[in-house]
Amino acid sequence: PAVRFAAPAPDSRPPAAAPGAPVLTIEVPEKQPSTGTAFAIGGGWWLTARHVADGCDSVGLVTAPRRAARARRVVLHPDADLALLSAGLDPAPLPLATASLRRGQDGFAIGYPQGAPGDVHARFMGRARLRSVGRYRTDEPILAWAERRRVPDRLPALGGLSGGPMLDERGAVIGVTVAASQRRGRVMTSDPASVRWLLAEAGVGPRPSPPATSRGGATTCAGTGAWPRSSATCAAPPAAVCSARSPPPSVTRAGAVLPSPFSRAARAGVLQGPEERTDRRAPSRRIGDERERRRMADRRLVTFDAYAALVDFRATLTPVVDRLLAPPAGAADSFLADWRAGQLGIAALSNALKRGRTTFHDCTALALDHAAARHGIAVPADRRDELIAAWYPLRPWPEAAGVLGALKSRGHELAILSNGDRAMLEGIAGELTVALDHVFSTEDCGVYKPAPEVYDLPVEALGIARADYLHVAGSPNDVIGAKAAGVACYWSNRTSDRVLLPEFSADAEGPDLRGVLDVA
Repeated sequence: PAVRFAAPAPDSRPPAAAPGAPVLTIEVPEKQPSTGTAFAIGGGWWLTARHVADGCDSVGLVTAPRRAARARRVVLHPDADLALLSAGLDPAPLPLATASLRRGQDGFAIGYPQGAPGDVHARFMGRARLRSVGRYRTDEPILAWAERRRVPDRLPALGGLSGGPMLDERGAVIGVTVAASQRRGRVMTSDPASVRWLLAEAGVGPRPSPPATSRGGATTCAGTGAWPRSSATCAAPPAAVCSARSPPPSVTRAGAVLPSPFSRAARAGVLQGPEERTDRRAPSRRIGDERERRRMADRRLVTFDAYAALVDFRATLTPVVDRLLAPPAGAADSFLADWRAGQLGIAALSNALKRGRTTFHDCTALALDHAAARHGIAVPADRRDELIAAWYPLRPWPEAAGVLGALKSRGHELAILSNGDRAMLEGIAGELTVALDHVFSTEDCGVYKPAPEVYDLPVEALGIARADYLHVAGSPNDVIGAKAAGVACYWSNRTSDRVLLPEFSADAEGPDLRGVLDVA
């Protein structure tokens, strides 16, 4: 095909990546035949990822088994993973979204992963920076999304989804899928500004986003001319998922193309930021000499588990249980133990079943129902709501304020890194007398501890390496998760517990939080 780069006008330059954004680096391999996804954007043009079309002898849009429309023209973005194809096909285009993105917003990436229809339901985490090296080089702003669910559920990898649209709940395009990481459960899409720039420089005028049409409380896609004819539907509230039995006619496979370098790198275990180590385990150490103490103290970020390390949930919840449920004397302790065990058990099942993260609020509610049934307690609906709400403003351990204040005075940044939903963790942060710099919730990565993705949250948000922060754990599994991910760990071990896997023992431990000051 005739290939050219979009040529900017003298007063127009492609959007630049933010200098301080977390950086992901991928290597673009030599070209070889493969498939990706493309979608109609108007005027006979199709939008896809640059690595899908760049460097190919021929590019085609698959219209039927063993049939494809050959692309006649290809326009490449000079510094982003985006490309436009023209192949003489002009179905109703997908519209571009005009509303601003918000953290936690739902997105639906549809296309042809593994060469067959599929989709990913994800939530917007934030902005990052993608550097491509190898066969060509780019440095671009991107959007990072945490996977919630794949359709089909057992979809093993996302290769072939590259170039497909990321849609909002109204069916409007909010990005182009350019990368995916199976290990972390992440999808990366182009920045909408990069898409708009390429379309403007190529003289392509996309359709504006259609208004939402409300039907029975759900938001349907209206005005695209494509969605009503397909089984892919969009609906609110956020729990809705785009069915991928057949993507709309505006979305098709792009054949004879370069594979996704991001998914290849993820499978090979080399996807990493500039300073991120590829090893997944670090040897456990005991802090026994001054040199080792200084090494630990060099870490400027200190993260805390919330529910075991930072707060005393029993001190907060025992009087609430006594007041609302009136159990026999001393029975509140066993009730709380069962409630907490059920909460963690449901979170573990959420990880194991791989059907998307059950919210920690729902883990708490389901565990309450289970504990109440075990203890033969009938909990009225209003008291049930009040018991669940009590998990939001939990009381910190008595020494927490002094330890946090001392760490702040030494120049450390402080953060929560915990299983709770963001709203729950922000409620805990509001109870502290020392302000935290960051709150990292497993809501942002879609899995619970001890999954390694959890311990990558500070890495990706702040652009640091795992070796650059110290995690304060409060439970054995949290210790194992941190150490297996290669993160230094202090264990506030109030119950004199032991880890099940001694090879993942904490670097240091003590009976409460005060021991952190000896190593940070």
